Amino acid sequence: MACKNSYGRVTTMRFYKYLPITFLILLAVTLIPNAKGDVRLTFPTNSKLCFQNDVENYLTIEVVEGTLNLTDFNFHLDSGGGYFKFATPTPVSIKIVCSNLTVKVSGDQGNELRSIDSGSIITTNAGDRILIIWDRQIEPLLPMMFIFGIVGLGAMIGGPLYAINKIKKREYLEALRTGTIVTVIGISLFIAWLW
Repeated sequence: MACKNSYGRVTTMRFYKYLPITFLILLAVTLIPNAKGDVRLTFPTNSKLCFQNDVENYLTIEVVEGTLNLTDFNFHLDSGGGYFKFATPTPVSIKIVCSNLTVKVSGDQGNELRSIDSGSIITTNAGDRILIIWDRQIEPLLPMMFIFGIVGLGAMIGGPLYAINKIKKREYLEALRTGTIVTVIGISLFIAWLW
């Protein structure tokens, strides 16, 4: 690769100067994810472990009673939620606090996957494999309400115009029936949007 130095002369960069450091970086990136070893996390009473997906969404696991020793655990975070899977070698009580999340827990004292509220306390036995899953609460009606309002506004305008057009053609029954129905549905959708 040719480039100009500060004097305007064309020089050639020697990439072999950077080869040892590049090799070490590639070796580290390759070996670190495959490294085998024991990672031990210990959380005594009143300690907390927090997972945060973004500014508004977090999940906090607080040890209420006992000591949570983690050697066999796995977790995953993404933009919408995540999971935390771990085994408890000793009995422990855990309080789960979250904001704007739907949380499901399984494995504590043999329980199946179930939804829990923020502030719930779960108690585990020795050897339980706990799975905590959380998802961001989706608000599907937010964009739908805007669509309802726009359709309602169109129906509020279109219903009377349709009725006027049919009255001009002397089709009174069609004007009354369809014009009234479309206008009432339009008003209802528009009110639903404003609600």
